[in-house]
Amino acid sequence: MKDLSGSISFRINGKQYDVDGGYGPTFSLNSFIREVAQLMGTKFQCTEGGCGSCVVHVRTVDGVDKAINSCLMPLYSCDGLEVTTVEGLGNKKRGYHPIQQHLAEKNGTQCGYCSSGMVMNMYGLLQSKNGDVKMAEVEDNFGGNICRCTGYRPIMDAMKGFAKDAPESLKCNVDIEDLCLTCPHRSEGANGAPNGTSSMMKSLSILTCEGAEWKRPTSLKELRTILNQATQIPYRLVAGNTGTGVFKNEGPYKLYIDIKAIPELSGVTHEPGKALTFGASVTLTKMVSELKHVASSDGMFAYGKEVSTHIRFIANPGVRNAGTWAGNLMMKRQYPAFPSDLYVVLEAIGAKIIVGTPSGEETLTVDSFLKFNMNGCWIQSLTLPSMDPNTFVFRSFKIMPRFENAHAYVNAAFMLPVVTRNSEIIVQGRPSLCFGGIRSSFTHAVETETYLENKSLSDETVVQSALRILGSELIPDSDIHDASPEYRRELAVSLLYKTILGIIPEQKTNSRVRSGGKGLERPDVYQGSQDYALDERDFPVGKPTVKLEAHAQTSGEAEYVNDIPPFPRELQGAFVLSSVGHAELEAVDASAALAIKGVVMVVTANDIPGINSFMEGAVEEVLCSKNVLFAGQPVALVLAKSRDLAIKAAKLVKVKYSNVQKPILSIRDALDANGRLNEVDKNSAGETSILKELTRPGIEIKNGDPIEDAAKKATRKITGTIDIGSQHHFYLETQVSVSVPIEDGMNVFCATQWMDQVQAICSKVLNWPNHKFNISVRRLGGGYGGKITRPNLLAAASALGAYLTNRPVRICLDLESNLQIIGKRLPYHVEYEAGFDDGGKLAFVSGTIYGDVGCSYNENVVNFSVFNAGNAYYSPSWHWKTVAVRTNTPSNTWTRAPGTTEGIAFIEHIMEHIAVELKKDPLEVRQVNFLQQGQKRIVGEELQANRWKKQGLSVVPMLYAHDDPGFMYPILLSIYHEDGTVAVSHGGIEMGQGINTKVAQVAARELNIPLELVQVKPSNNLIAANSSVTGGSYGSELCCQATIQACRQMNERLAPLREKDPNLSWRELIKKAHTNHVELTVWDMYSRSKEKMKGYIIWGVTATHVEVDILTGEKMVRRVDLIEDAGRSISPLVDIGQVEGAFVMGLGYWLQESVKYDPETGKSLAKNTWEYKPPLAKDVPADFNITLLPNTSNTEGVLRSKATGEPPLCMSVSTLFAVKAAIDSARIDSGNSGWWEFAAPATNDNVRIASLTKVEHMTFTN
Repeated sequence: MKDLSGSISFRINGKQYDVDGGYGPTFSLNSFIREVAQLMGTKFQCTEGGCGSCVVHVRTVDGVDKAINSCLMPLYSCDGLEVTTVEGLGNKKRGYHPIQQHLAEKNGTQCGYCSSGMVMNMYGLLQSKNGDVKMAEVEDNFGGNICRCTGYRPIMDAMKGFAKDAPESLKCNVDIEDLCLTCPHRSEGANGAPNGTSSMMKSLSILTCEGAEWKRPTSLKELRTILNQATQIPYRLVAGNTGTGVFKNEGPYKLYIDIKAIPELSGVTHEPGKALTFGASVTLTKMVSELKHVASSDGMFAYGKEVSTHIRFIANPGVRNAGTWAGNLMMKRQYPAFPSDLYVVLEAIGAKIIVGTPSGEETLTVDSFLKFNMNGCWIQSLTLPSMDPNTFVFRSFKIMPRFENAHAYVNAAFMLPVVTRNSEIIVQGRPSLCFGGIRSSFTHAVETETYLENKSLSDETVVQSALRILGSELIPDSDIHDASPEYRRELAVSLLYKTILGIIPEQKTNSRVRSGGKGLERPDVYQGSQDYALDERDFPVGKPTVKLEAHAQTSGEAEYVNDIPPFPRELQGAFVLSSVGHAELEAVDASAALAIKGVVMVVTANDIPGINSFMEGAVEEVLCSKNVLFAGQPVALVLAKSRDLAIKAAKLVKVKYSNVQKPILSIRDALDANGRLNEVDKNSAGETSILKELTRPGIEIKNGDPIEDAAKKATRKITGTIDIGSQHHFYLETQVSVSVPIEDGMNVFCATQWMDQVQAICSKVLNWPNHKFNISVRRLGGGYGGKITRPNLLAAASALGAYLTNRPVRICLDLESNLQIIGKRLPYHVEYEAGFDDGGKLAFVSGTIYGDVGCSYNENVVNFSVFNAGNAYYSPSWHWKTVAVRTNTPSNTWTRAPGTTEGIAFIEHIMEHIAVELKKDPLEVRQVNFLQQGQKRIVGEELQANRWKKQGLSVVPMLYAHDDPGFMYPILLSIYHEDGTVAVSHGGIEMGQGINTKVAQVAARELNIPLELVQVKPSNNLIAANSSVTGGSYGSELCCQATIQACRQMNERLAPLREKDPNLSWRELIKKAHTNHVELTVWDMYSRSKEKMKGYIIWGVTATHVEVDILTGEKMVRRVDLIEDAGRSISPLVDIGQVEGAFVMGLGYWLQESVKYDPETGKSLAKNTWEYKPPLAKDVPADFNITLLPNTSNTEGVLRSKATGEPPLCMSVSTLFAVKAAIDSARIDSGNSGWWEFAAPATNDNVRIASLTKVEHMTFTN
């Protein structure tokens, strides 16, 4: 074994790397993989272990295989590891690994940014299980991998194909026994060997370039010596390091002590019937495995099965694979407000912690450990006590914003000593009732524990009293990050009630309440179906086709902007962000940042040579010059030699503010403030201040009879309000731009949906002519509208930095900055009135729609909502007005199906209101108002016999008007004479929607050649000058139309040669054409002037079935059946993927994605993966069925097709109404009938509060 006490050695894809102290102690494996090994298939986004894009496989020195988040793994922890990245599995040259191949062929990629993480997560699972996995295990293993595009179904189908129990329809055509033996393809140049087993590892001491030391002791004695010498300096013990994903600003530390090589800390000891002990370095994953094993073989630890289930919901698999139980408790000790699941569970069961001290050992309770002085000490082990299952009952709960990978609203663990006497369940002794998420100083419900001692749980009056006592002693703190104190208190009480319901005999309870003792029972394996018709006459158009980029995405070969290798002398940029939302900028002091070696420049608004705005309309400043409009607004730009250095320096820039005011953060706030402002106030406000114009009237639409006349015909009237929140785009590739000065201008590589805008804005900011800029886009890692205009900021800033320094500048936003700087979907507030007859038929609908545009009116999409507010219904009279409202939040922007989604939701909300008013089925009300009949009634039986589990069903139709947008898309088609292959470049942007695949299919059809002869090249502003934005579901079909035009031109040129010799093969034809000087390049463009696209209607209908646990607010979407008219699909697999992905994005919007701000500063409180919760694989419908309506043909569309990218999201509001229907039933049970307003999103806390469930309802007989 090589002795490198001052360095570490590890392998990546078989190539050995020896690393000395040339990196900082927090430099991550992810950074090393990308920046040093130059392997760009491994991505990064959140840098906190929450998104899964950075997952790699590692084999430890002990031979343990696991998938881990490389963003959390410190480089110096990698000694002896065998690391495998997605490049190590396979590629186009060596051949693809079965996982890469299967994911691509199952249509499991769209934008592809998440794909490499998905592949490596699955590879890690198979390796860790020796290929022996079941479908349920596969589904349980993807809780840390986010995909915003696909809706997860095709990804899960692909991965379940490797399971032993996979059905033939999913099964991968590879021998599962051989799969885990398939070694990764190794890189050339592999040499040396890893360090061996952990017991062979030697002590390590490295002085890093930042002056901190990294030590690795190999015994407790050595650890004690190191700690005895370090009591006066800041130090950190390192094992999994996953806590840095939650608490990112720890340190700096002078000493890092890696404890993984100490054998005494890594063991598990089981004394049958007595004790179970875990060393401090045992990972959470290993802890789960050992608990399951011991629980199944030793009855005295039967409770370990439930403990293991609870631990399975701590973070996600990648975090649990690396993180340790001891690290979790240390986070709780250091941050008392941290809702540690492990702490609550271990305290409830009476576990003991052994702490190593300078003089020996201390045995502590879990609670006393939190107060113990750990300076110079370490956690050594944890001992779980034995419990007789005949006399103890253990239950635990974690209620969180989504199914998994989230901190708890409230967690709880109860250990109840119980015996049965005369059919009575008696608490024999003192129970242990522990809670987390109430307040940092509260764990045991002492008063309730005391009361229940020796009481009968079978006595309903005892239970009611206990619940009231618990409610009175639970006093949750009020923290703006958390759910409301009211919800957390009521939830905690409900959890004790659920526990008691689950313990007492069934004969003691009414059947209506019995199910309250269980949580939602999700199927072990989710399922779905995808139905579409095929018409082989037009193949390859209409043929189910694997996306052109799919294999490049699954193998990590697909290049995104930030994967472009660094340019010589390149600088990295990081923004300095405002910390307040409504103020004036007084001064920027960059002296501390500039004093750091490697920081080259700090750019401010004064350095901009042209116009300080990244928008064409109203000014949106690249860098704030005076008026601060929102917290997170860029104030300055730091340019440094590395990204880490730029981010570090940006934190040192001091910003001074004046005239700091409380920010305006909501529509209601803005309307109130506008009512108080006078003209003097508005005139005295700065030119860019939102106070200058807080509200702006939009359009007013009056259709049909005058409202006054229509109102006379109505026998019933309703009035109400609708409130809908916002939604982050949450593309996995954050905003990024690279600008490179060249001899005649600048190359700009920007992740944008609109090249023309980037070119125009860079020109204005630098005061250069447009032709100086070369814009190139190969693909985006997701867009959803968020990369239409917002990338202008990054492009302008990087171009500005490159201009000022004459060096390449790269700016890639970290997730937190991205979510703070970039606007999102508009929130809405609607005030409406509707008249109707006794049958529910509309007489009139009127209302005012308020939309929050953020700090600027530039992207006011409020009017879009009006155009869809009729949906598929007829009313004799419509009268809608719109008002745009400004707030101190980032300028809101286009977000998938902007306005159309909300417009349909408005009228569907009104239909629901009418149904409640008339006590009718909402579907019946919808049917009598349809523009035309033809919908078969679907009846959902509400499970009225169940008090605590409620079912909800909603059916929502859709009429989506898809009109001519007036867009223009150039295209260049070239045929190469040597072999007849075809290259196409167009003005659209590939961002996962399959535009390149559809263009290639259309080109192949029009030219009558095999699809494999066609390749689509990256888009650029030379070939596609003046191209329109790719958005609104227009890009794919209009680029296909441009392709048709270009191909027909080419066919006209080739026609004379074909007529002379019709037997020529394609290759012969092209060779002859070249010989005869036929031009084999065509430039064309779709525009209204050439072939005006006619508008058409996209029809759809969705039925959604949900189940809600009324006691907790948790919910699951049990089934969705969605039918959409896609015409004759150009590419069915692509369109199915678009439908699924759009619907799931909408599901997140309506049910779980909540955006919050600090009311005092305006700072975003939903700025990372721990605070903002898009759906994960287990949040999607358990049974998800998609049908593209067969036998339809759109005579107005391109090749008789219809758009699919945005319309399905409009029908996702059915999930909200289904949940509301379930809550309705609970409210009726509580004695509250009639209409009630419910603001979206329907998060668990909102659901529980809306149910109006109180302690007095928690009985045995209700």
